[in-house]
Amino acid sequence: MVKGMKQTEIGMIPEDWEIAKLKDIADFQNGLAHENIESEFGEFIAVNSKFISQDGKVFRKVTKQLLPLFNNDLCIVMSDIPNGKALAKCFLVEEDGRYTLNQRIGRISPIKDCSKYLFYTLNRNKYFLGFDSGSGQTNLRKDEVLACPVLLPPLPEQEAIAAALSDADAWIESLEQLIAKKRLIKQGAMQELLTPKDDWEVKIIREIVATPVTDGPHETPFFLDKGIPFLSVNNIVDNKIDWSDLRYISEVDDIRFSKKCKPRRGDILLGKAASVGKIAIVESDYNFNIWSPLALIRIDEISNKYCFYYLQTTDVLNQIKFFTNTSSQGNIGMGDIEKIEIKYPKSLSEQTRIATILSDVDAELEALEQQLHKVRQIKQGMMQELLTGRIRLNYDSCEDYDGYSF
Repeated sequence: MVKGMKQTEIGMIPEDWEIAKLKDIADFQNGLAHENIESEFGEFIAVNSKFISQDGKVFRKVTKQLLPLFNNDLCIVMSDIPNGKALAKCFLVEEDGRYTLNQRIGRISPIKDCSKYLFYTLNRNKYFLGFDSGSGQTNLRKDEVLACPVLLPPLPEQEAIAAALSDADAWIESLEQLIAKKRLIKQGAMQELLTPKDDWEVKIIREIVATPVTDGPHETPFFLDKGIPFLSVNNIVDNKIDWSDLRYISEVDDIRFSKKCKPRRGDILLGKAASVGKIAIVESDYNFNIWSPLALIRIDEISNKYCFYYLQTTDVLNQIKFFTNTSSQGNIGMGDIEKIEIKYPKSLSEQTRIATILSDVDAELEALEQQLHKVRQIKQGMMQELLTGRIRLNYDSCEDYDGYSF
């Protein structure tokens, strides 16, 4: 037996912690339908599944509080599709007179425990997720929610844990805001730098490529657990190649497919089917190949990096929209891709200057996004340790909590 720990039905926990059913520490109530009183002029927000799943960014206003929510109430999503991301997601109410509880949302009102601690404990709790069979819509019942086991430290420790996790959330939010601001700066820079001037050249892609625009094989290869990465349009994320979710083909297939298409550093990849217009530039010598939903553009006459950025402009997106066949899933042919007009400064040095400025902004964005990813991982680790008692915070009272060391 580990010193200071005790064995329970859910594993080892600190000796001074308790296990309680949610029904013993909180009151519960189901929400009501508000559809008939929705109004853009309403002064209240109906807390529904979309509001919670989108972290409050998407909301509907209503004219009345049919079921008012109060400070420290917890709202929990009771219904979701199979393997959905909203089931059991929680929202903590932190003010009176603003929110009302919609149907298919439950209200959990803590009796004496720290509401923010319970928020972190119950939010997407694996107990609730266990009701998702993966094959039909999940609808949590009131009795199922109230049967959830909850680990309860002493109240001062609950408050200290909640404060530490709130600090992590504040850090995450500040980075998200900084990234959003940086993206707006990039958008403004692109607008200023890529707006054509009177002395700029205009050529279609066919006139500035080293080889005709091509795509990957129009067949489904035999996929392997390892081998040569084989990218499709889903591997283009935020104008970058996403190497995290790969399929692999054999070297034999790669050699065969390479007779038609073989990406190399500096090539531009453009989504030509399904997610038409997604774009990335190859920035490494990594050995891989592409499938038919991606087109390969190998620029020759102008800066390929400049072309990569110009292909992201509204001008080009409108051209792509014009050429795209929308009768099925959306598709643009290689011949039409070659008809896209690219406007550019005559001077290669000016093209390079523009591309360098935008590349620097992208580098700053990538660094911030990597930092955000790291902070989210830190918070996840904090939750695993603090909410199980494996790490204890030093406290005498909540007022003595002086912050978690990140």
